[in-house]
Amino acid sequence: MKKLFLTATLLLGIGSPSSAGSLEAYQKACNDHNTSKCFDIGLMYELGKGIGQDFPKAVGFYRKACDGGDMYACSALGIMYFNGKGVAKDIARARALWTKACEKKDGKGCYNLGVLYDEGNGVTRDAFRARDLYRTACDSGDKDGCYNLGHMYDKGSGIEQVPEKAVALYTRACDLGEIKGCYNLGVMYDEGSGVAHNSAKAIKWYAIACKRGHKDGCYNLGITYEYGKGAKQDTARAAPYYKQSCDLGLAKGCFNLGTLYDNGTGIKKNPANAKKLYVKACHLGSADGCYVLGSMYYQGERVEKSFEKAKMLFRKACDGGRTEGCYNLGYLYSSGKGVKPNAAKAAHLYEKSCNEGYAVGCHNLGLLYYRGKGVHKSVTQAIALFQQACKGGYKDGCKNYAILKKGRSHPQGKSSD
Repeated sequence: MKKLFLTATLLLGIGSPSSAGSLEAYQKACNDHNTSKCFDIGLMYELGKGIGQDFPKAVGFYRKACDGGDMYACSALGIMYFNGKGVAKDIARARALWTKACEKKDGKGCYNLGVLYDEGNGVTRDAFRARDLYRTACDSGDKDGCYNLGHMYDKGSGIEQVPEKAVALYTRACDLGEIKGCYNLGVMYDEGSGVAHNSAKAIKWYAIACKRGHKDGCYNLGITYEYGKGAKQDTARAAPYYKQSCDLGLAKGCFNLGTLYDNGTGIKKNPANAKKLYVKACHLGSADGCYVLGSMYYQGERVEKSFEKAKMLFRKACDGGRTEGCYNLGYLYSSGKGVKPNAAKAAHLYEKSCNEGYAVGCHNLGLLYYRGKGVHKSVTQAIALFQQACKGGYKDGCKNYAILKKGRSHPQGKSSD
């Protein structure tokens, strides 16, 4: 979902009663038809800036400013109706207020109206109407309008895909302060989409995005220097960019920095720091971080061995898309380590890992079919799975496939750890 915004710089130029005169002075100016002061008071009440937060009072002051002709306030009042803050939620009323503001060339009103048509929220979805509204917003100097219009042309979202137009719009969005525009410019130059591939320019835009706090911009710079993608390989230079992305809350930045500490690549080897980063990465949703931590608890490496904790972490890794996490969880259920043995669950997890191309999972599932554990016994299915494991490069799969094809009664090997 695209976010609805009140204003690009919510706090700029807005004082508080303690720093810009008393609230009474603001109210007097508002009563004297100074609509900007009415808006300011409404914003103070909405944000609790210098006074107690009070949404109904914010609505009242926004309405007074809007009725007085302040289109910025009309856009703000629309936000309150859209979110049901201080007033009953009413998307139709929000749309009417944004339409009024947009007709008076308020960029944010046009932008928010564009989001409604882009998503079909309270209106029939209309990508072309959204496109036109974003263009009007952008022409009015609204960075979010420029960015969203660029994104539509970039992805072909309901309109013709024109990467060249996306590049121009991302550039304008970035110039207006939208860091996602800066980052996406980096991606466009990196991929040669809408412009000729240019690693130096990609790095330039990633650096601008990173400096302004875009976590993926920092991460991509880390990748650039760790692997020498478009720049001289310099792992020591990658580390601070991964740290920056991690500090900004990007899980894969934490994980990659953890691997650098684990391997002593570009920075001094520090297993303790690596573990802390894996913990943070896992907490932020990194399946890789959870998998590595699960392996540590399974093996008792840097932590006290705990199959129960390994199970929990392998489950998170599996749910997050790490195939080996699914396989290892299956092995725990097969072997009964940290859990009550459950061949059916093991079979399900082995099958999942096998379907995702993990050859050992195919092999172990083949053993279960051969033995009739957790699944209906089927030598035919076992042969097919051993063959699949063999094609995937797992030697025991090749051995057992050959054994069963020759008619020998027992495949070799146990479920692999």
